Amino acid sequence: MRILLVEDRPENLEEAKKYFSQRPELHIEYARDYKEAMTGLEAQPEGLICDLFFPEETGTGRKVVGQQLYLKVDEDLKDVVWCTKYEDLDKLMKDVCFDKDEAKQPLGVLVVEEAHKRGMPYVITSSLHAAHGSSATPVAFYLIGKGLLEDEYAVIESGGYGLKTYELDARVEDAPNPEYHRKRQIKGSYVWDVAVKRLFAKNK
Repeated sequence: MRILLVEDRPENLEEAKKYFSQRPELHIEYARDYKEAMTGLEAQPEGLICDLFFPEETGTGRKVVGQQLYLKVDEDLKDVVWCTKYEDLDKLMKDVCFDKDEAKQPLGVLVVEEAHKRGMPYVITSSLHAAHGSSATPVAFYLIGKGLLEDEYAVIESGGYGLKTYELDARVEDAPNPEYHRKRQIKGSYVWDVAVKRLFAKNK
């Protein structure tokens, strides 16, 4: 299976490469930012594992696409019926899209949306906890409203958050010290293991 993996944090990439070096049957292409991710999709991979937050083009400080995303979100909010406890999702998404850090742009939204248009199976990972009130939460609810995410718990997160009950054994087995991952927000091997399992399930 050919998989495009989008991840910008070096420590997470290191963990991913360590894990996938033990899975020779999988062919992984890596992308660190939006530009590389969209180029990677053109190669028609069979699946996508995508982070939520990453730069537009690493090292340039560009935030044009992130700010355009907010305008798109603002327009979408007029047409989507939201089932969320956040009454001011518009403001929350604006805060996220205009973050000063180039790496904190929620450009995974656009990459996942493009994969969806192509009929490509995808899973979403995050070092932030979408179900626990972080900056990933409004992004997750936006994806839910667009029909691109089942619920906020569908995001596979560091520390084992977001895993389904039947996946907890995998987390314990693959992360000998889950508390370490939780504190450091590093995506351990269990994140990649669960991501691959979910991709295979979607690819059937």
